[in-house]
Amino acid sequence: MARDALRDPAPARTSVRPAPNRKRAVRRAHGPVSKWWIRTHWWVSIVFGLWFMLQATSGSVLLFGSDIARMLYPERYIVTASATPMGPLQSLRMVQASHPELGATGVQTYEGVHLVRGPSAGRDRVDAFVDPGTGRITGIGRELPGFVMLLLNFHDCALTCEGRRSTTTGPGRSTSRCCPGRHPSRTVRARATARR
Repeated sequence: MARDALRDPAPARTSVRPAPNRKRAVRRAHGPVSKWWIRTHWWVSIVFGLWFMLQATSGSVLLFGSDIARMLYPERYIVTASATPMGPLQSLRMVQASHPELGATGVQTYEGVHLVRGPSAGRDRVDAFVDPGTGRITGIGRELPGFVMLLLNFHDCALTCEGRRSTTTGPGRSTSRCCPGRHPSRTVRARATARR
C-alpha cells in the first residue's frame, strides 16, 4: 500500500483534436480609383440626400402657404354676403383711385376676395385685399408672410430668385413659379387707360 501511495497518479486522458482548417476571409483590396469612387459616392449621397430632404420639407410647408396667410391675417379674407357685390374691375378702379402707389394693374379672385395686384407677377408684391360685398379694402400687404416667401425662394431657386420672379402656387394658379406668368382663368388683367 505504501508503494502504491508513492506512485505518480496516472495522467488523465485528454482528447486533443486538431484545430479546424478555417480559411480566413480575404478582403478584396480596392485600388486608388475605387477608393476615390466610394468616398465620392458617399459624400455626394449625403449632400444630395440632405438637399432633397430640405426641398421636400419646404415644399410640404408651401402647400399650406395660403392657409398660413389666412390664419395670420384673417381680416383680409372677410367676405360679406351682398345682393349686389362689387365686380373685379370695380375693385381694381377703386384701389387705383385710393392707392395709386400700388400701381394696380390686375385682379385675382381668391375664395371670394378680390386680390388687386400690381404689375409684378410675384407674391412679393404689395397687394390690396377687397371685400366685394362691402367694397371695403380689408388689408394691404404681401399675399404671403415673409417666412413663407423665404421658403418659396429656397424651394424654387435655392435662395437666388429675385423677388419679382417667384409667382403664385397652388392648383390652377400658375404655370411656372420661377418665371413671370399667371393662370389666365384666375386673373383679370386690365389697363386703367383702356377701361376708363
